[in-house]
Amino acid sequence: MSITYPVVKTNSGPVKGISRKTETGKIYYLFQHIPYVEQPKGELRFRDPKPVLPWNQTLDCTKEGSSCYMFDSFQTGKPVFGGSDDCLGVNVFTPNLKPWKPLPVCVWIHGGGFVTGSSSTTVYGPDLIVEKDVIMVSFNYRLGIFGFLSLKDPKLGIPGNAGLKDQTMALKWIKENISFFGGDPNNITIFGESAGGASVHYHLISPLSKGLFNKAIAMSGSAFNPWATAPHTYPECLKRMGIALGLPEDADEEAFLSAISKEDPMKLMILDTTSIKPEEKLDGGIVMSAFLPQVEPYVSEMCFLPKSPLELGRDAWSKDIDVIFGGCSNEGAFFYNFSPDENGLAEINKNNFNLLPRDLQRKSDIEKENSKGSILKKLYFNEKPISRDTLNEYTDYLDECAFWHGIHRAILQRQMSDGKGKTFLYRLNIDPSVDNPDFYKFVRTLTNTPHMKLTIHGEDLALLFRINVTRRFIKGDDNYEAQQVFLNTFVQFIKRGNPSCQISTNTKITWNPLPKEASDDVPALEICRDTFEMQQLQNYEKIKVWNEFGPVKGISKETELGKKYFSFQHIPYAQKPEGELRFRDPKPVKAWNEVLDCTKEGSPAYSYDHFLPEGTRYAGGDDCLGLNIFTPDLQPSKQLPVFVWIHGGAFVVGSSSVEFYGPEFIVEKDVIMVSMNYRLGIFGFMSLKDPNLGVPGNAGLKDQTMALKWIKENISFFGGDPNNITLSGESAGAASVHYHMISPLSEGLFNKAIPISGSSLCPWAFAPEKYPFYLNKLAVELGLDQNADDESILRALNKTDPKKLLDIDYNLVPSKEKIFGSVLMSAFVPQIEPYVSEMCFLPKSPLELGREAWSKDIDIIIGGTSNEGQFFYIFSPDETQIPEINKNYGLLLPVDLRQNLTPAQAHDKGNYLKRLYYGDEEISVKNLSKYMDYLDERHFWHGIYRAVMQRLVSNGNGKTYLFYLNVPPSSDVPEYYKFLRNLGNLAVESDMSGTCHGDDLVLLFSMSFCKRFPPGSDNYEAQQKYLNSFKQFVKHGNPNCDLLKPANWTPLSNKIEEIPKCMRMGRDEWFMQDLPNYNKIKIWNDLYEADKLI
Repeated sequence: MSITYPVVKTNSGPVKGISRKTETGKIYYLFQHIPYVEQPKGELRFRDPKPVLPWNQTLDCTKEGSSCYMFDSFQTGKPVFGGSDDCLGVNVFTPNLKPWKPLPVCVWIHGGGFVTGSSSTTVYGPDLIVEKDVIMVSFNYRLGIFGFLSLKDPKLGIPGNAGLKDQTMALKWIKENISFFGGDPNNITIFGESAGGASVHYHLISPLSKGLFNKAIAMSGSAFNPWATAPHTYPECLKRMGIALGLPEDADEEAFLSAISKEDPMKLMILDTTSIKPEEKLDGGIVMSAFLPQVEPYVSEMCFLPKSPLELGRDAWSKDIDVIFGGCSNEGAFFYNFSPDENGLAEINKNNFNLLPRDLQRKSDIEKENSKGSILKKLYFNEKPISRDTLNEYTDYLDECAFWHGIHRAILQRQMSDGKGKTFLYRLNIDPSVDNPDFYKFVRTLTNTPHMKLTIHGEDLALLFRINVTRRFIKGDDNYEAQQVFLNTFVQFIKRGNPSCQISTNTKITWNPLPKEASDDVPALEICRDTFEMQQLQNYEKIKVWNEFGPVKGISKETELGKKYFSFQHIPYAQKPEGELRFRDPKPVKAWNEVLDCTKEGSPAYSYDHFLPEGTRYAGGDDCLGLNIFTPDLQPSKQLPVFVWIHGGAFVVGSSSVEFYGPEFIVEKDVIMVSMNYRLGIFGFMSLKDPNLGVPGNAGLKDQTMALKWIKENISFFGGDPNNITLSGESAGAASVHYHMISPLSEGLFNKAIPISGSSLCPWAFAPEKYPFYLNKLAVELGLDQNADDESILRALNKTDPKKLLDIDYNLVPSKEKIFGSVLMSAFVPQIEPYVSEMCFLPKSPLELGREAWSKDIDIIIGGTSNEGQFFYIFSPDETQIPEINKNYGLLLPVDLRQNLTPAQAHDKGNYLKRLYYGDEEISVKNLSKYMDYLDERHFWHGIYRAVMQRLVSNGNGKTYLFYLNVPPSSDVPEYYKFLRNLGNLAVESDMSGTCHGDDLVLLFSMSFCKRFPPGSDNYEAQQKYLNSFKQFVKHGNPNCDLLKPANWTPLSNKIEEIPKCMRMGRDEWFMQDLPNYNKIKIWNDLYEADKLI
């Protein structure tokens, strides 16, 4: 054959190639190093690529171009530095320049950890591809610091990911020009291995690459692999490099850029490899450089990664295209030489969390992360210590850590999308060839693994490409048939989108796609030396252990209006508080492997609800610490805001049951709702002084904190935004919200708050001053001496039946003290902990903590109803108790006020309150409605407003929105109002028919025993305003919405002397006005000394 030099005119300019012949005699045409962008020289070295300037003269493209700057640490002997700025070229290998029908195109992206490698034909020879009448294209892209430097300053124009943007520009050039080489621009398949496989996945999820190809094959890599994203220490690595360049430690980015722009490329490559510490290279697997793909710090015109791969993958543009994913059976062995030294292995052996994927290594809870890591240690090392003697086990661990777990996560995301694209999976499992050993010797010499069997990372390349160090497989070779299967299935996919094919007379491959929905059925084509069949992915059981460390199964539901949502109920967020844990601080939940059925409601916490009829008052069990997630979209294009609800019940009764707290109204607003159970009464708020016993108190509030922490760490898996969480609750739920706003333990776990009808400064929300007396009384009830020590009390508690403890709890405080004291239902409520422990929630009083609350800079809505006190009609004093009040008005005072006064002083102060609510009338059973008015402020509004005042006098930046709800019971939807008033023994038709404590719940939640307000019903408009203003606040931090207009809900000013303005919420009208009961609240304020008030 005579060599020819064809010239092809491209959109950029004419290029000259050369004809070649494969070993089997197939002629093809080679065009190498066609510029697809401006070469990254001078000012362009680290910046986004620029479109290539067109040329007129024919460009000689008959020879291979330079690689990009790289440091090759895989070479034997001395590490190799190579490359130049003139590196960004495309190579086209076509079997026919003018075919009768455009040929399918495969575009190869080389691997090398984003640090090394090139498209050289010494490794990626096109012969085997072009022999199948497929055009192959490859290209170089910038690597390491040259391709992945990222600086935050937008003025410098280096947001990062230049190497991936090079690839995108190459794909764009190919799309626009491949027809000139005989290729079909509408049948382009991108494929790559290792970092090339990860690159393929990045293009599948990046908006910048949308539409530039039609199919994809990702081999041994995904964007979720730990080596495929920049380490969390990237800023420190950048600083170390700056210091090595002679810059001060606090040098800005402009100075850094100036320094590296002047530096010799070889020195920069050395600094690239040394700026990352050895232990950082082992961060969650293998990392070769600090300069890797990462989320860009700002959105530019050419932004490639505006969000994390996890976020982008949830709504990937490529969900409708067909993809092959897969890998080798012994991927991890490639990194045998990179295993930790003795010190590194000892550190892993000591701290199991080092085995976790990087994104799970939060290290904020060492015990929890070590617990997760111990699962992996047992899985791979059994009982053996991690050492040089267990390096084979370590490389087995790397199979999943560095490769297969990330691959499977990418697959899961596609299965969880609503896309139409098929996903095919393979696993290559062949031993090194004895008949054709050269390439295998080459790989295993590099990796020091001649003793290992199966297919090592990278050995699949010999099945696809003509490699200079080895001959091609020929018929009769041990791995020939496997090579034919691998090559031909890929070619069939490239041509037609279906890898199934007839290999020979005796070998037909039927390769089925994965199921459309994620499940434990993971069929893969297992490619062995002699067998090629569909079977369950062999290492799936190991992969499953890695997946989320606890998969959960929910159920899809539909609201009354037809809105679909997903319900996950009773997801454990802490260990069951049983046995020794019953009264103690919650422990992190242990990870589980099997899919947990979360389709049904879980048990509530132990409680005795005296509001309910006899026979139904006892409820609960130890298996109660679960949370419920209701999400309208598991894979939204943008993460959804999250509304976390804490139920009320005076810290003694209640649960998160959907019977009362149905999520329908919330999810219909495209908001995720989360609710939880927490321990109550004696089980949640037992407090013992002896630190050796580990029961300091407030376990119920700590349960809530642990739930919030779980939500913060996991809500993104359900489509939620962990940085837009609003915490809300009513009554004791509201007091809980306020406790979290002031407790150091909950700092940063939520972003906004809505406490409704309660605060930590309400008298019932804090343990009575007589708590020690009640503890002595408890000892007697348990059969102990009244002066029994804490250890004896705890021992007796642990032996006592929970039902009996509930009875003791309820009867411990006499009814008279519940009326005249600060106890509503139980002595076991939040209190200052007797000593500071690791999980201390209340180291000081709420009053003290509120003065320095961490939450002063977050926005809140706070308020209550117009007739809060009506709910407690059932707790009103009877005919025998009222005379005592008339004799001693001091009983009307809050306990914290009267405990330091003489009876005469207390009576005089109490007289202010008597005259405020009764005037000259004597208190009697005939005017109990006035007693209910008194309870409005005593139990609720005064505590609410004290919390407000503390925020106003702080130096915080958070806005405070105040509301006053005055919507009377509905005659159109009466069921809930009747239910609530029956609980409080209060008739709906009585003269006390305002907005009772709890009436607001029916405006927020769907309830199983009453219908929703239909349009046109008496309270429909009020409900829509209430719901929508809260929704706006949850989403954007501002409650104003179109339904409120012309009203404008403004936040409170910080001028505490002014009468506070609130949003008056009525049945028909909403408007801003002075807080209606402010004059009463002011009198309550005047009873306190200034330093005791706020």
